[in-house]
Amino acid sequence: MDSGIMREPGRIRLKSVFFLTLICLHGVFGQTDTLSLSGSWSFRPTGSAATTLQVPGFYVWKLSPKASLSFPTTVTGPWKIVEGKPEATYETTFHIPSAFAGKRIFLRFESVNFLADIFINGTFVSRQIGGYLPFEIDITNHIEIPSHNSLRVDIKYWDPAFLNSAQKPLWPVGFYDNFWCLGITGDVSVIARNPVYVENLYLRTSVTQWKIDAVVTLVNADTTAHTVVLENRIEGDGSPVLSWNDQSIALSAGDTLEIPLSQAWGNPDLWWPDDPRLYRWVSRVRQDGVLRDERSERFGFREFRIQGKHFSLNGVRTNLRGDNITIHGEKQYWIYLTPTPEAWAAILDSMKALNFNVIRLHHSPPPRWMLDLCDEKGMMAVGESALMWRNEVTPYQSPQYTINGAKWQKKWVREYRNHPSIILWSAANEMYVWGQICCSRTQLITFASAIREMDTTRPILFEGDWDLDGYAEIMSYHYIYGYPKGWPGGNIYTSLSGYVHSTKPSSYGEFEWWSAAVSAAQHVRRQGAMARASRIVGFSDIRPYRLDWTWHPNPNYTDIYDPTFRPSPHQKAWIRNAFNPVAVFDKSFYENRVDEWTPVYNENDLITRTLVIFNDDRQNTEVDVHIKVWLDNALSEKQVFSVDIPLGDHIERDVRFRAPFVSQNRSIRVELNTYKNGVQRFTERYVYWIQNRGLSPPDRVQHMTLLHQPDGLDITWPAVTRDLFGGPETIDRYVLYRSTDCFAATAGADSFVIRNQTRHADNWTAHIGNPDLNAYYRIRAVDNTQLISDWSDIYVSFDYALKTGGGTNFTHIAVPVDDPNLRDAKALLERIPTSKSVIRWDAAHQGYEQYVPGLPNTNFPVEPGEPCWVHTVSDTVADFTGKIAEPAYTLYPVENGTGFHAVMLPLDCGDLATASALMESIGKCNGIAKWDPVVQGYIQFDPSVPGSDFPARPGYPYLVHVTDDVVWPASGQAGKSVPRERVRMASDFSRAPHLVWGETAGDGREASAAFRAFIAERPEAVLTHESPGSSLSRDRWAVQCAAFPDGWRAGETLVVDLTDSEGKDRRFRTVLSWNPSDRADGVTEREHGRPESPILTNHPNPFNGRTLLRFDQDGPSHVLLDILNPRGRRVARLVDRRMEAGTVEVSWDARDDLGRPVSAGLYLARLRAESRITIRKMILTN
Repeated sequence: MDSGIMREPGRIRLKSVFFLTLICLHGVFGQTDTLSLSGSWSFRPTGSAATTLQVPGFYVWKLSPKASLSFPTTVTGPWKIVEGKPEATYETTFHIPSAFAGKRIFLRFESVNFLADIFINGTFVSRQIGGYLPFEIDITNHIEIPSHNSLRVDIKYWDPAFLNSAQKPLWPVGFYDNFWCLGITGDVSVIARNPVYVENLYLRTSVTQWKIDAVVTLVNADTTAHTVVLENRIEGDGSPVLSWNDQSIALSAGDTLEIPLSQAWGNPDLWWPDDPRLYRWVSRVRQDGVLRDERSERFGFREFRIQGKHFSLNGVRTNLRGDNITIHGEKQYWIYLTPTPEAWAAILDSMKALNFNVIRLHHSPPPRWMLDLCDEKGMMAVGESALMWRNEVTPYQSPQYTINGAKWQKKWVREYRNHPSIILWSAANEMYVWGQICCSRTQLITFASAIREMDTTRPILFEGDWDLDGYAEIMSYHYIYGYPKGWPGGNIYTSLSGYVHSTKPSSYGEFEWWSAAVSAAQHVRRQGAMARASRIVGFSDIRPYRLDWTWHPNPNYTDIYDPTFRPSPHQKAWIRNAFNPVAVFDKSFYENRVDEWTPVYNENDLITRTLVIFNDDRQNTEVDVHIKVWLDNALSEKQVFSVDIPLGDHIERDVRFRAPFVSQNRSIRVELNTYKNGVQRFTERYVYWIQNRGLSPPDRVQHMTLLHQPDGLDITWPAVTRDLFGGPETIDRYVLYRSTDCFAATAGADSFVIRNQTRHADNWTAHIGNPDLNAYYRIRAVDNTQLISDWSDIYVSFDYALKTGGGTNFTHIAVPVDDPNLRDAKALLERIPTSKSVIRWDAAHQGYEQYVPGLPNTNFPVEPGEPCWVHTVSDTVADFTGKIAEPAYTLYPVENGTGFHAVMLPLDCGDLATASALMESIGKCNGIAKWDPVVQGYIQFDPSVPGSDFPARPGYPYLVHVTDDVVWPASGQAGKSVPRERVRMASDFSRAPHLVWGETAGDGREASAAFRAFIAERPEAVLTHESPGSSLSRDRWAVQCAAFPDGWRAGETLVVDLTDSEGKDRRFRTVLSWNPSDRADGVTEREHGRPESPILTNHPNPFNGRTLLRFDQDGPSHVLLDILNPRGRRVARLVDRRMEAGTVEVSWDARDDLGRPVSAGLYLARLRAESRITIRKMILTN
C-alpha cells in the first residue's frame, strides 16, 4: 500500500510545489529551465491498438457502471471512450539539452487521474495515487544529458492500492462521473533547478493585526552542504513595497528548512471583489553573490473570518451570493474538461455581471490558473475537496480511506492556500447528511484537522452536512425541502427562517435542482424566489444548484433535462436581481407562491407593501429608494426616501400609495429602484391588478399658469367640470402642493386648500431670482363626494444665473419648461435681459449654430429641454415658468467626429446627482462635459481620470459623448427633441470637448509646477494649467483641447511640456483621436537644442516682507512672471507684457493679486518667456 509520499528507489523525499508550464499567473520560478511535454502522446488502452491522445485530456471507460454516460455537446477538449478495460498506457519522448547539466531535473504533472506508474527510459521511478493535484518526481538519476529520453505513464485501475475488494476507491475521486474519467488530465513538464531552491511559500495576511506572516521552505537537493543568502521582499506593480533583512542559511545535504518571517504592514491596498489588488512575494537564493534560485508568489492582502453569525471580509460584513460549478465532471453540470483561459475569464465576467461574488468549486479542484483568474477578477471561491459521498465511489467507513483522504486534503490545501480568492474550505460534500452509511463524524473531523494543519486562516464548512452535530463553525444545508424539487407548502419566510442558526453563519449551498416535474420557466422562478427568500431570512451564503443557464459561454448550450429551454433576457434579469447587492424586494410578492401572479386591489385603495432593502456593499450605508407607479405609460405616482443600512445588512420598510382610478379593470406597474451616491443600482417591476368599482373621480387639472408678481407668484388654472370618464362634476376644493423637489407631491411639501376659485397667490418669494432654489407645483381636484383626481402635470418656477467674465460671456443653459411661447432663439433672447446672442450645438456637424438679432436667416427653432449658449453683457438671472420639459434625446455617434450631443438633465431626474451617474443612466456613453461660465471653458468627466467626476443638476445642460445609438431618457416624451439630420463630419477642426491627461509623478521627481501645451502642427497657440478646463495636480495633468482658439482635430499631435519645481522639464506627445479623451502614456526628456531658459534669481532668499527678482531677457518676447503656491496655484502676477532684451528686476512685497499679505512658507516664482519656463523656489519667513 502506498503511503501517499512520493517515492524513488532507495529514498523518500518531501512533496514539492508546482510549476505552471503554459500559464504562470500565480507562482513564478526564476533560475529554472522548463520544457513542456504537453501535446500529442501515444495512447494505448489495454487490449486495444495504439492511437494518439492529447495531453492534457482524458478517457472514459465505456463499461463503467454508468455505461449510458453521455457527454454533453458543451464538453470541449480531447477525450476518448475506451472499450474493454479502464487501463491505458501513455508514451512520449523528450530531449534534455546540455544546459540542464549540473541541475536537479524534475518531472512535473499538473494532474493525473487516479493511479499512475511512471517509467523513465524503461525504468520504474514512481507511483502516484490520487487525482486532480500537481506532483513532482526527481528524475535526475534516471535521465541522460544531452540525449533523448522516453517517458511512459501506465494508468492503473484494478489495483488494490486504489480499489478495495468491493471495487470502491480508497482515495478521493469526487463524483462518480469523475471516477470513470481517467488519464493525464493536466499539463506535463520537465523542470531543471539549482540544487538549493525555494520549494514552497505560505503567506498569511491579517487585517485585524495589519501584518503579514510567511513561511519560506528551502530545499537542498544536493549531496553536499551549502550556505546561501535568502532575500525576501514584496512588490506592487513591480516596485518594492516591503522587504526583510537578508538571512544567511546553512543547509546540510538533503535538508529541508522552513524559515518563518513576519512584519507589520500598516497601509496595504486590500484585496476586495470589486478591487482585487494583488501583490507579489519574491524570494531569492544567492550563493557567493550569484543568484541561484528565485520564486515568486502572487497574493492579496485580505482577511476572511467569522464574526458571530456572519462572515467578514477585511472587517466588513460580507454575504456570499453565487453558484456551484464542477470543473472535471459531472455530466449534468459540465463546462469543460480542459477549459481555456479565455472561456473561464468570460464565465467569470458573466457571473460578476449577474451579481455573483462567490463560486463553489464543487467536489474536484480546478487547474491553478483558473484560481489565478478568480484572484485577478475578484471572484471569491469555496475550495472543495474531492471527498463526496456516493455509493459507487465511497467505501463504508473505511479506515484506509480516512488516512488517504487526510493525506490528500493536506496536499490540496498546501497547493491552493495562497490564493486570496479562496475564502472557505469545504472539507467534504454530503458525507454525513445520510447518517453513518458513509462517514462517521470522527472521520470528518479527521479531514478537517488535516486542513487546519495546513492552513489556519480560513473557516471550514461541511457542505450539506449541517454543522456536524455542533462541531462545524458554519451551518450548511442542501435541499431543505427535499431533493430535487421540494418547495415549502406555506409561507416561505416563516418556514425558511427556522433554518437560520442563531449563533453561526448559515449556508444554503444547494437548492432547486432541475426536475422533469417542474417546467423550466417554473424552475427559473423558483431559483430566484428561493434566493430572495434566503437573503431575506438571513442566510449568509446562498448558492442554487444550478445557474449555468445564466452564464454558460456556449451560446448553443442546452440543459440535459430540458433541451428545449432557451432562457430569455427577462429570466436572466430575474436571477441577476435576486443576487443584486443593493436590491429592494416586494416581500409578500412570493411568500406563498412561485408562479407569476398579480395581486388584486380596488381603485382608490390605499395599497401597503412591505419592502426589504439590502446593502451588501463594502462602503456607504445610505441607500436611496425610488418607487414609481405606472398606469399604461403614464407615471401615476413617485416616492423617494433614503434609509441608513449597516454594511452587509438589510431592513424592512412599509410603503403606501393610492390605487389609481380606472374606467375598467386595468393593471399598474410598480417600479422599485435603488441608488447610491446618485448611481442607480437596482430596478425591478411588479404588476398589480386594479379593479374598477364604478367610481368617477374628477378629471385632473389640465393646465396651470405661473406669473411672477412683485409679492410672489400668481397661479391660475381652468376649472374642472367633468369627471374622469366625461360626466358632469361638482368640485368641492382644489389642493395645491408646492415643493423644492420635483416629485415631492405630499411628503415634505407645502399644501394649500383653495375653495370656490381657480387662483392662488403664493407669497413665498425665497425662490424667485435664486438659481439654487426652484419651486415645483402640482394640483388635485376633490369633488363633493370626496373623490380625488389624479395629479396634474408638474409646473416649475426655475431660474438660471447668467455670468459674465473675462472671456466671451456665454452661459450654457437649457429650456427647462414646455412653453408654447418659447419655440425659437429669438423668443429665448427676448426672454432674457441683457442677452445679445444665442448659440446651439449641432451634433451632426459637431459645431455651433448662432442667432444674432438683425442678421438675416440666423434664427433657429428651440425645443423644450434644448440646451443653448446665451451671451450677456452683464450678470443677470433668466427666469422660466411653465410645465416641466420632458425631452427624449436621440443620441448617436458621428462618423469621423467626436460624437458629442447637448442634453439637459431633466427636472425629474434629480436622482442623477453626478456626471458618472448621468453617464451610467445613458448607458452607451463614455464622456460628459459641462460649460463653466466663469472660465469660459469645459470641465470634462472621464471615468479613467480620478477626481474628474463633478456634480450634476437637474435642468442644466451637458455635452454627452455616445458610442452607439440611444434614446435617452426612456421616460421622455418622444418627438419633443427632434434629432438633426445625420451627416458625415468633415475633417476640419472641432471645438467639442476633448480631454488629454497623463501622470506627473512616479519617478521620484518633485511635483510639477507648470505645463505648456500646444499642437505640434500649430505651435503658436499655447495652453497652461490655468487655461479653461485644464488642471495640474501632484499626480496628474489634464489639457482641455476645446480651449485652443482654433479648435483641434484627430490626427494632430498634442505636445505637453511639464516643468517641476526644480526647473527640470519632461515632454509628452499624444496623437489626438475622436474619442472624448486620450491618455498620454509616453514621456521623454525635453529635446536638446531648445533655447536656454533665462536665469531667474531672487535676493534675499529666504526673505521677510520683500524680495527682488532678477532675470536676463535675451530678446524681445512676451513675459509672464507669476508667484505660485506649492500646489501650483497663482498667488500674484508681477509681469504680463512684452519686453525687450536686457536685465529685468521686479520686487515682490509678499502680497497676492488683491493686495492681501500672504502667509509664511514656500513659494515658486515662475518665469515664462515664449516657450521657455523657469522656476525659482523662495521661502517667506515671519
